[in-house]
This record gives sequence, structure tokens and C-alpha cells, in this order.
Amino acid sequence: MNGTAQIEKESFKVFKNLLDKEEVEFYKNKIDAIFENRENKNTFPNGLVESEELWGLLENKIIIDKAKSLLGGDVKFLQHNDIHKNFSASGWHRDSVDRVFSKGKEWENNVDYGILRVGVYLQGKESKFRLGLIKNSNKDYTNFFDNNNFISRCFEFIDGVCPPVFYRLFLKIINKNIELLDLCDGDIIMFDPRLLHKGCKTKLSKYSVFFSFAIENNHFISFSEYYLKTRKDLKYSKISNKLKSKLENNNILADYYNNYL
Repeated sequence: MNGTAQIEKESFKVFKNLLDKEEVEFYKNKIDAIFENRENKNTFPNGLVESEELWGLLENKIIIDKAKSLLGGDVKFLQHNDIHKNFSASGWHRDSVDRVFSKGKEWENNVDYGILRVGVYLQGKESKFRLGLIKNSNKDYTNFFDNNNFISRCFEFIDGVCPPVFYRLFLKIINKNIELLDLCDGDIIMFDPRLLHKGCKTKLSKYSVFFSFAIENNHFISFSEYYLKTRKDLKYSKISNKLKSKLENNNILADYYNNYL
């Protein structure tokens, strides 16, 4: 089974403790410093691209190799990235451009999609953070959770008041493909961005960095242009020449960004 077939079959992959304790503390401290000087203290769209102190995540050979093993081929950095501190999107959603199931170009050719979302988690186990995923929701319609409907919002409320063990059991009864994953201390998840997922509310600190790798194809170009040209509200800036050099040294700089004006 090649890498692309693996991620198409499994939809996501978790790598436990991929970063060591020293790396976790280093990046947490850097994120604290970054948000100290920002008006928005919780989220930073395009934050990884604009924060040189975090670029080590993009140069991490282990992370790059894991992405290659899942996608196969010559993976490149895709400019869809965020930094989060004490923030979690608690409603079911997709990270893709076309977020309504089966509607849009991203749903037309499943096999050649070739985009991988990477989530790096840095908080301790005491945060009790859980990431919910619905396996195969990148391939099958999920009536209770698609499109952030009323029932989906009811589940979000239940998540906030129900003990975790009962909530997990409840969700499994509703949909056997739901996974609630405990992610912390250098755990990394890689998943198809069309996969339905949600975070959970936590009372303690939570740190995460999200970015993407992809095969450079038509989906790659559409995804890049969506964040650079369409989503003006996110205020994405172009990749600097200094970051381009680092990406090129690691063979993950896409031709698109070299030619983008």
C-alpha cells in the first residue's frame, strides 16, 4: 500500500510524542511570547509563516518524512497555517476550501486530492483536551454533523456538560466512526482536511500549531489561492524570501510560491 492509499483508507494518523519535552517547552514559550504582543490572544492565522521562531516545525525531518509516508510523492509546504493558544473550535467542521460535503472541486477526485493537515499539540495531559474526528467523513455524508446544523450544536452543548466517558459512549452510539483522541505533549496528528473534526473546551492551557503539506497539483493551487486571495479577512502575507530559502533547503518549497507575485 503506497502512502496516498494509506491516508485515503485511514483518513488520519496520530503520532504520539513525536516532539520531545525540550521541544514542547521551547515552542510553548515561543507561542506565549508571540501572543503577548498580539491583540488577539487566542488565534493567529498565518502565524507559523510570520513567526521565524517556530520555523523549526517546518524543518523537522521526522514530521516531513511522516507526511511523505502518508501522501507519497514529493510533498510541499502548503500555506494554510495557524497558531492557537487556549483556543479550540468546538463545533464540527472541515478545514478544506469546499466545506459542504460533495459540493465543489475538492470532492470531484478523491484519489488525487493529496492534501494533508498537520496538527501539533503542546499542552500537558492535565488539560484533558480531546480532538473529535469522524472517520470516512471525507468520503461519506454524515447527517447529524454536516453543515453545523441544530443537532450538531446540541452535541456541542452536551460535550460541555457531560463527563468524558459518557460523552464518548453517547457519540459511539450515534456514529460508530467517531473517535475522540487525547492529544498532548508533542503529539502530532495528520489528516485529510475534508474530515469532519472538532476540539473541546478546556479550562487549562492549550497550545497547538496547524499547517499543511501537499502534493503540488490543481488542488494545491486552489487551496493556496483561497487563503492568499479569497480570504482577505485572515490577512495572509506572502512567504518571505528567508522562509522560502529554508523550505527550499528542505525540498518542500512549491513552485507556486516561487512564481507567486
